[in-house]
Amino acid sequence: MKNLIIAASLFAALSLALPVRPVAAAGVKLKFVVAVYADGKGNPINRPEAVSCDDHSVLLSDSGNGRLLTFALVNGTMTGGKEIKSSQISYPLRARKGPNGDIFVLDGKSHKIVHLDANGNYVSTVQPTGVGGEVIPDSFDIDSAGNLYLVDVFNSQVVVLDPQGRMIRQIPFAQDTKDNGFISDITVSKNGDILIVDGVRKMVYKAGKDAKEFTPFTKSLAGYMSFPAGIQTDSKGTVYLIDRNGASIVTLGADGSISATQLKMGWKEGQLYYPSGICFNNNGEIFIADRENNRMQAFVAEQ
Repeated sequence: MKNLIIAASLFAALSLALPVRPVAAAGVKLKFVVAVYADGKGNPINRPEAVSCDDHSVLLSDSGNGRLLTFALVNGTMTGGKEIKSSQISYPLRARKGPNGDIFVLDGKSHKIVHLDANGNYVSTVQPTGVGGEVIPDSFDIDSAGNLYLVDVFNSQVVVLDPQGRMIRQIPFAQDTKDNGFISDITVSKNGDILIVDGVRKMVYKAGKDAKEFTPFTKSLAGYMSFPAGIQTDSKGTVYLIDRNGASIVTLGADGSISATQLKMGWKEGQLYYPSGICFNNNGEIFIADRENNRMQAFVAEQ
């Protein structure tokens, strides 16, 4: 009963309009709007690892419960909390929507990418072909054409696959990452640049459309971050980094320079505790998977 009461109050809060504002490239301030602790039936969220969103929906990896949750966005209002479960997914570590609405999920236990249709039904397990060896993805992203970008830590490379799973290109990590780093996440910008973040070395690396290897995009961010675990870019080229251990969000300009460090560790709403994923849409709405607080938080971007 307590969970139902909590869920009812939360989803009443979710019915409040989220202001529609463009995300600015610099000087952005994150304003807390609401926190979500449960699905639409009142069942609590447990250790969410990732979140993906567009202008119409939010997809949350409710990892501790072995499921996905979908929320609808209509005119700045978020509702829903529908559950998606599949026997092929035990611990959804990353989840992304393809251009046709299909869902791709990296299972943290099998290290396989599972393809679901837009309704959450199992379609297939992605089997890379033409790579010349086994690929063990630790993270991935997907572009507007449906191509998959896999972080293959085992072979120290990023593998790009077409929508049918056929290899398009292989891009090796920079040598310093191969020697003593660890790539924690990947994102593909609107113009096709590939950005990866090394959580150990606390650096971001970049490979353009025709690049044959990754080169440094930033210097060491050790003075600003403890462990960058997630990376995303917006349509203007601003890079958002999640500092998991430092419980903050760091934004970078298009030249790799730091423009802001925001939020802090805590349990109050608007604070973070080992955050794991971030996404934002064209309406200025920002969603964070606040893992150890067992919730998803919604913010808006303000000047």
